[in-house]
Amino acid sequence: MTDILVQDPLKTLRAPNSDKIRSLLDYYESIVALIFARLVDTKDEEADEPISKYTVYADIYEGLVEMFTKDTTQSSKGGYYKAITAQPDKYYFKCSKKVINLLKNLKMQGKLVYLLTGSYIESASSTAAYCLGPNWKDYFDIIIGNAKKPAFFYANKEFKCLDGFKATEPISAQQLELNGVYVNGNWKDLREFIVRHLRNPNPKCLYVGDHLLQDIYGPSFFLCCDTVAICEELAGKKHPYEKTINSSFWGSYFNDEQVDTFWFKLMKDHSKMWFSDMDALADIKCDSSQ
Repeated sequence: MTDILVQDPLKTLRAPNSDKIRSLLDYYESIVALIFARLVDTKDEEADEPISKYTVYADIYEGLVEMFTKDTTQSSKGGYYKAITAQPDKYYFKCSKKVINLLKNLKMQGKLVYLLTGSYIESASSTAAYCLGPNWKDYFDIIIGNAKKPAFFYANKEFKCLDGFKATEPISAQQLELNGVYVNGNWKDLREFIVRHLRNPNPKCLYVGDHLLQDIYGPSFFLCCDTVAICEELAGKKHPYEKTINSSFWGSYFNDEQVDTFWFKLMKDHSKMWFSDMDALADIKCDSSQ
């Protein structure tokens, strides 16, 4: 399995490989490690000793599917989304004025700014409203939810319109509109939208993300656009939760005895730049001519 991960990481996201190996690469996924560890401890406690084989992942996976289904998001069953929307300050940091000004300035310079997220649109909306403010939609020229990354970058799933938070009929690339909010879709149609509204047949496209497989490796591997990686471990001891993100047990996320780790090499090979957070990115002066 490690050979498959190194040769083509995206193969580990699909069955049957996804039943044998799972990379936890963002904060939404990191909770799985804690759940897994506690279930292993529970099994050991029940047996009064470490057991030779654990069969808990199937139950974890079933629970995750239930927790993240659209019906659960809309109805707040199970309390997961309900807890987040009730106390967003407990789970999110608000974006700084520096980041908001970056988004505003990009639009003022004539750039087309898009928001592309794998989250369901209702979840993304509540998160963005807290982090960016009630006028968050004004900072983007098009908003796309439930994008099914990394398949968004290579598949041909159609865009769909929304009636409230409910997806309606599929639409073509020509029907995508400025300031529209959509779900699903694919990179080919999004690029056609960008070309049409910038009136530039060869626009330079950039995607900023923090998930190394979905946001960085995927678009780079399929030659869709340049990428910028957000990696909080780069903050080192300056990070407010430094003791959480830096492991004294596993060592550096970036190298071991001067040899790059797999994830750092992937980041270097498939992103143009990398930053510890969006504030650091916002400090970079953008060339309005590019």
